[in-house]
Amino acid sequence: LEGFWTAPTLNKGGAWLNGKLWTPGVPSGRDIYSTDVKLVCKAGDLTGDCSVDMDDFAELAAEWASTDCSDLNAYCAFADIVMDGQVNITDLAKMVSQWLQ
Repeated sequence: LEGFWTAPTLNKGGAWLNGKLWTPGVPSGRDIYSTDVKLVCKAGDLTGDCSVDMDDFAELAAEWASTDCSDLNAYCAFADIVMDGQVNITDLAKMVSQWLQ
């Protein structure tokens, strides 16, 4: 594993599991004790593709001005990016700061 952490990868958002590049959507194990690897994307990514783009903006727009965001509704389908209970300009500003990165 020498140089493992400094080795460059061409796969954006790639994750390594047991020495192999893990493919999103593929379970990391097959027994009851295995857990799946979940890629952690930017907070502004609402669609789960690890990219903040127009699709994410459309998701935010669909929840715009919601004021009942909580863990019971997944913070308005993740559109409440800053988790303050509402979808507003603060969430839009956070999304814009991560736009197309």
